[in-house]
Amino acid sequence: MSRMHLNSVVAAVALVFAGFATANADIIKVYDFSRCDVGDLHGQDSWATTGHSDVAPIKRVKVDDPAPAPMSDEYLRWDPTDVTYTASVYSQRVNNSDWGFSIPADEDFTFSTLTWVGSTYSQMMGRVALTDGVANAFWIGSRIGASGTPYNLHWYIPGIGYKYKMDAAGPSIWEVGIDATATDTHNVYDLELWYEKTPGDINTRVTAHTLMGVTLDMPTYNVIGVELRAYSATYNYVGVDDITISYVPEPSTIALLATGLIGLLAYAWRKRK
Repeated sequence: MSRMHLNSVVAAVALVFAGFATANADIIKVYDFSRCDVGDLHGQDSWATTGHSDVAPIKRVKVDDPAPAPMSDEYLRWDPTDVTYTASVYSQRVNNSDWGFSIPADEDFTFSTLTWVGSTYSQMMGRVALTDGVANAFWIGSRIGASGTPYNLHWYIPGIGYKYKMDAAGPSIWEVGIDATATDTHNVYDLELWYEKTPGDINTRVTAHTLMGVTLDMPTYNVIGVELRAYSATYNYVGVDDITISYVPEPSTIALLATGLIGLLAYAWRKRK
């Protein structure tokens, strides 16, 4: 085999190795609302609001209206102009060709968000959903129950129900998430329900609950949702940002790359002989 030919094979093998490493890395999808214009969320980028005849309460903040750190200036919040409506407003977004995700079966995944409830006034809430769009959903977020009570971080797990963590001291902004580890049994996962007191700083992460052997059909979950609740223009400190879903790619992708690597090595060996 000529040196030039050998170098070509080595370069090709290196590319396959690089592709293999990429395939093993997590795919990280972050929805930060920068795809939407300032104004009503309803009707933008495949978002649809339900449960309220006036869709105004869910809006993006203007760039000249700074968000509470560490949220970006494009986070989503309750619209303080709607001072009469006190119940929850829910919007959801189905995957489309511009932005979407596909969580494969039997692979590890993470679902998290930034959530902001800036007052201990009664019944304020900011949370997000990962759902199949029909009947099953994960919920993660924060809320206040009765006026003056501690912040209530909560997780809802399909087939399990709610899990809670009370945090009397705050702060008012957390990163709340779920880490799922696939087991050797099809569609069965072990879950870590966690939050970070300083969002983005894993050193401040607290494991609130651990759930073992939870059955989930993850490929059916292809919708994200947002639910916000506030009382009035005076108590409008509610918002979410950076809805994050990370997962490893389909095993078939890794298998294909491995097959290509084996083929290249076999070809190089034959040429060498």
